Amino acid sequence: MLACVSPGDADLEETLNTLKYANRARQIKNKPVVAQDPMQARLSELLETISTLQTRLTHYEAGGAPLPPLAQLGALGTSAAGGASGAGAASADQVNGVDEAPLMATDNDH
Repeated sequence: MLACVSPGDADLEETLNTLKYANRARQIKNKPVVAQDPMQARLSELLETISTLQTRLTHYEAGGAPLPPLAQLGALGTSAAGGASGAGAASADQVNGVDEAPLMATDNDH
């Protein structure tokens, strides 16, 4: 932005207002976001997951040492873990070996 100011005393108020406006305009930060179709975003995420899994498979087939689970690395993201069900799905507490289930009081706990 270009602010035009005057050194004259008669224009002091207008110069101050111009400088204040220019300062406020300078403080504005724009964060551009790419407009992407949700299906295209999901497709890109799945392609990245496939690539990661293919790399890990190649590593294992070459006799490489065991790698940390994908859930710990966050490679699958929250949408894949949150929407999955069955044997492959594990909560963060199960992965970390922490049982967060609340304790239930029984009749034998007197």
